[in-house]
Amino acid sequence: MPFTQRAPLFAVLIAYVLLLASCSGKNQLYFSEDVDLSAGDPVFSILIAEADALQSDFPDHLFSSLSHFERRVLNERLPQYIQQAAGVEVTGFLDKRVFQDNEFDLRTFDVRNRSIEMISPVSGTKLTDEKSDSRFVLILDQLSFTPFAVEVGGGTYAGHENRVEQRLKLEMNYLIWDNVSGEAAGWGNLDITNSFDSLDQNASYTAILQEAFGKIMMSTPFS
Repeated sequence: MPFTQRAPLFAVLIAYVLLLASCSGKNQLYFSEDVDLSAGDPVFSILIAEADALQSDFPDHLFSSLSHFERRVLNERLPQYIQQAAGVEVTGFLDKRVFQDNEFDLRTFDVRNRSIEMISPVSGTKLTDEKSDSRFVLILDQLSFTPFAVEVGGGTYAGHENRVEQRLKLEMNYLIWDNVSGEAAGWGNLDITNSFDSLDQNASYTAILQEAFGKIMMSTPFS
């Protein structure tokens, strides 16, 4: 059902919708007016919704599709990029056992003129593990990287023939979960494309990750 519940907290923010657009992609974020940022330090942890933990409960859901290389880049770089973009402390990734220790559901969230459906904890949940007890959890759902080729050029006459360029696309839905209120603080959708160098894939993946999460975190009050 559409997300309508608001936690009974003193509102310290005005609800807003931000649309960041550029030639390389777009980020749409909604941040709730009911988030009380004074209730705790803005410490973040990260959780990726993946099929191996939740497929049996949500067999029709399209989960994140990540290669071993992409997982490694995320593990090595993502906490650093979030911390740089927003100036918040990031404790790292939550253990996948939180999916077995807590109840999750498919929830629909409104973003601008449309809605997104994603994996979310049920209301009242506090997502923690043995290593992390953060105020906020950034949940990533339907995360995927797609390399592709595109033909570009200015015409068919001599000296201006079309050429093929390699690109890398990153798509995902994301949720900022507030462990104090036990509710979603923000949610959004990201679709971004950058150049791709097949001879230096590590540089290409790290560049798009840094830009993507810079867009997300710079759109929040934490930055």
